[in-house]
Amino acid sequence: LKIRWEARYFESADILGALIPWFHEIQELGQWKALGTQVGDYNILYQTLIALGTYLTDSPNRFYKGTAILSDLILALSCAYMLTRISRKSFLRDNVFYVAYTCVFLLPIAILDSAYWGQCDSLYTLFLMWTLYLLYEKKFCPAFLLYGIAFAFKLQSVFLLPFILILYLSRREFSLLNFLYSLVSFWLSGIGGYLNGRSLLAPFEIYMKQSSAYHSMYLNCESFWKLMCPPEAYEQTAKFAILFTIALLGLALYAVLTFRATPSSFEDFLRYAVWVCWTMLLFLPAMHERYTYPLDILLVLLTITNVKYALFAFFEILTSLNTYGYYLFQASTHDPFFTLIQVGLWFAFTARCYRSLVGSKGDFVQPASTAGPPIEQYPPHLFQSQNSGKPVGFPLFFVPVHSFMTWLSEWRYSAARRGICRRVLAR
Repeated sequence: LKIRWEARYFESADILGALIPWFHEIQELGQWKALGTQVGDYNILYQTLIALGTYLTDSPNRFYKGTAILSDLILALSCAYMLTRISRKSFLRDNVFYVAYTCVFLLPIAILDSAYWGQCDSLYTLFLMWTLYLLYEKKFCPAFLLYGIAFAFKLQSVFLLPFILILYLSRREFSLLNFLYSLVSFWLSGIGGYLNGRSLLAPFEIYMKQSSAYHSMYLNCESFWKLMCPPEAYEQTAKFAILFTIALLGLALYAVLTFRATPSSFEDFLRYAVWVCWTMLLFLPAMHERYTYPLDILLVLLTITNVKYALFAFFEILTSLNTYGYYLFQASTHDPFFTLIQVGLWFAFTARCYRSLVGSKGDFVQPASTAGPPIEQYPPHLFQSQNSGKPVGFPLFFVPVHSFMTWLSEWRYSAARRGICRRVLAR
């Protein structure tokens, strides 16, 4: 708290150019009555929060930073609570709670985001973490309700959506109709606007407008497309980037279903969520630097769960600090080196995730289709190092090849039973 207190007078460009004018405009429009008019580009729930803040203080800076720091505190306590509950340890006598709380609350990105930037990314991240935890605990109704609230705070909550779909398709423990809970909580978040004359579709219209507001391939973030095109190439490459990202997510879903790698432990949940968020951040167009906030928190929790992910967390947070420093203090540069680090980290993390799909220590899991020869009957040299003879990772390109060969062998065996092959050969 002392570290954050020292930044109380710092005013970022966002605070000066957007947040403070929004605060004063809502005051002038009648505070609560201002909810009938769109102020800024955030959704109605955040505007409602600002309207309530105008009753509490006349200082916009104090309100924004106080709200953000309080959100940081609740997020840190929540993460510590979740990990302690999952580890089945004592809150007062075990180090898990204190380590998790300290790592999240003292995370440099969290300090810069709230105390210096005056942003509340910790708010929607808080609801995303609770959504993930409740999904793990199989409490689906509250999980989807909280996901709707996260979505009401920030459109970037969509980063968790592919993970939820992967979870559904791999486990089938809940119905897609549960998304109606999210829809209801998201819609109800705009009740202040409805009472003041806003359209009943206003929350949806705001996000439709927001999604098309930025026509740049990347905005002060480490994006894969930084290595290939300038930010002005949005019109030419944005659709390709979106389709490419969808293809990567589809390939991940295919791998999960093929190897029946259903996420079971909380480490699995965190690892899958990290990969999904990281992939979308790196390959989608029009990404901002602050969108890495939930990814950084997830990586911290994953590292506490398993220390082997520490280097991924360290270097990803380092690249995030570079972009934060560039915006807040102009203290860093857009060196392509940081982009290469980010892309390299993603590839390394993807390889780590893939090895976890096919089993630990080189043990391979039988794919979902059992037709044709089992995987153990493939030539051993495909899976062994030529020097040591030890198992190596299952080659990524071999997944679709193996599936095609399995389908081909299944067709061959069934066709032979029907005598088709015999007649073809006779001809």
